Amino acid sequence: MKTQNNYNKLIDKYINSEMTGDELELFENELKMNSRLKAEIELYKKIDHAIINDGLANFNKKINDIHSEHTSSKVDHKTNFIQKNIYYLVAAIIILIIAIASIIYFSNNKKLSNTEIYSMYFKPYETIKKRSAETITNDDIYKEALHNYDKSNYSRAIELFSQLFEQDDSYMAAYLYAGISLMETNNFPEAEKSFQTIINNNNIYYIQQAEWYLGLCYLKVNKTKKAKKQFNKIISRHGFYENNAKELLNKL
Repeated sequence: MKTQNNYNKLIDKYINSEMTGDELELFENELKMNSRLKAEIELYKKIDHAIINDGLANFNKKINDIHSEHTSSKVDHKTNFIQKNIYYLVAAIIILIIAIASIIYFSNNKKLSNTEIYSMYFKPYETIKKRSAETITNDDIYKEALHNYDKSNYSRAIELFSQLFEQDDSYMAAYLYAGISLMETNNFPEAEKSFQTIINNNNIYYIQQAEWYLGLCYLKVNKTKKAKKQFNKIISRHGFYENNAKELLNKL
């Protein structure tokens, strides 16, 4: 069926029962698989029927009716095609929305590592003026240590705090800033000792800060059980860090 003329001749032969043998078999196989060919056959048959049974007077009307029916069929086919594609498009959009929602859900609910949680909650404690009730033997060293702490020169601050402790180990604020400086330089074992010194001293001014940072030390070095115990202790005391401790524990 290379050309339209050959195509039409084959249809004529088939309708007029002039096909035989292999040619008939091939054409009928093509007819089963080719919906367009099948429609053309039906159209030819209707035209023949109109000419033979209705006469020339009604021929034009029949032709118009057949043309309208044939065109409508094409329109219906096109409509079905569009509807089907709309269905697939909507289904694809729904699948995409579900996929995005799943990604967001699992991203928000994934278990964070201890280091990730630590990064969310750790920040250096801001320096405050020395309290009037507190005295310090070498105030100059302390002021220089705080200056380096404020400038994030933590290694130098640690050296100065160490010098201070050799002369006067009673000033608890210095242990707090020294401990945080040690955290900033990843020396968590020594930081724990600094905060524990404040806690053992039961210093009313800095004990809550020391307990909080001690919990963060445990968290960072993956002492998770100790961290949980420490944060639960903070919650039970209803202090400054109660809400932070609750939030943090929910992430562990």
